[in-house]
Amino acid sequence: MKAAAQNFTPNGANGGRTSLFRAVLAMAYYITAASGLTILNKSIFSSFGFRYPLVLVEAQLLCTLGLFELLTRCHALQRPTWSFASASKMLPLVGSYLVMLLSGMFGLQNTTLVIYNTLRRTTVAFVLVLEYFILNVFPTLPTLCCVLAMTLGATWAGLVDSTFDLYGYVMIFVANVSSALYVVYARQVKQTSAWSNTDILYLNSLFSAPLVLGFVLWRGELTQLYRMGIGAYPWSFYLIFALACLMGFIINHSIFYNTNTNSPLTQTISAQVKDVILLVASAPFDGTKAISENLVGILISLLGSVAYSIIKYREHRALTEERH
Repeated sequence: MKAAAQNFTPNGANGGRTSLFRAVLAMAYYITAASGLTILNKSIFSSFGFRYPLVLVEAQLLCTLGLFELLTRCHALQRPTWSFASASKMLPLVGSYLVMLLSGMFGLQNTTLVIYNTLRRTTVAFVLVLEYFILNVFPTLPTLCCVLAMTLGATWAGLVDSTFDLYGYVMIFVANVSSALYVVYARQVKQTSAWSNTDILYLNSLFSAPLVLGFVLWRGELTQLYRMGIGAYPWSFYLIFALACLMGFIINHSIFYNTNTNSPLTQTISAQVKDVILLVASAPFDGTKAISENLVGILISLLGSVAYSIIKYREHRALTEERH
C-alpha cells in the first residue's frame, strides 16, 4: 500500500510531467531536425542557386567529424575502435551510405520538394525486397498493401508532374535503392559487431569524406567556387549553409534521442508529422500549383505511409507482448 501510495505523491506527479516533457521534447526535436535539414538543403539550391551539391555533402561530413572530435575531447562521446580488418566488413555499408548521400542530394537539387519527399517515401518498398532476398524476411499482407499504396501514389504523382526531370527522378530512384541497402547492411553490421548507431555514423563519415573530396576535386567544384569569390552569395546563404552542415549531425542525434525516449507509436507519429510539414513547406519553393496537380498521388502515398506505420507499430507491440 505504501508503495502504491507513492505513485500519487507530488514527486510522482512531477516525475510524470518530466517524462511527458521529455517525450514531447524528443518528438519536437526529431521533427524539427528531419524537416529542417531537407528544407535547408532545398533552400540552398533553389533560393540561392547553389550548383555544387558535392561541396554541400563534403561540408556536412566534415562538420559531423569535427563535432565528433569536439564531443570526444569533452568526454561526451567515445571514439569507436576499429582496424582495417574490421573496417573491411563495412565496405558495403559505406558504399551504400555514400551513394545514398550523393544521389539524394542530386535528386533534391533537380526535383521539387513535394515530389522529392513523395518519391523518397517509397524507400520502404526497396527495403522489403532486399530484406526478402538478403535476410529471408517476408512481409505480411497488410504491410504489402500499404507499401503498394505508397508506391502507386508516388507513381501517380510522378506521371502528372509538370516539372518532371529525368535526371532528378533517376537520382531519387538510386537514393531509394541505396537507402534500402544501407538499412539492411546496417542491421547486419550491428548483429556482427559491437558498434552502436553512433559508431557506425562516425565510421561512415570518416570513410566517406575522403571519397567525396576526391569527387569534388575531380569535378572542379572547389576551383569554380574559388573563382566566383566569397561575394558571389549573400551573408544569409552562408548562415543557412552553416546551419545545414550542423543539421547533418543533429538529425542523427535526434533520431537516436527520439528512439530511446519515445515509444514506437510516438516515433510513428513523429515521422508522419514530418511528412506533413514538408508538404506544407514545399509551397514556397514549388508553388501551390505543383502541390495541387500532384495532390491525388501525394495523398494516396501519405495515407499509405500512415497505414504502414500503424501496422508496423501493431506488429511491434504484438511481438513485445509475445516475448513477455
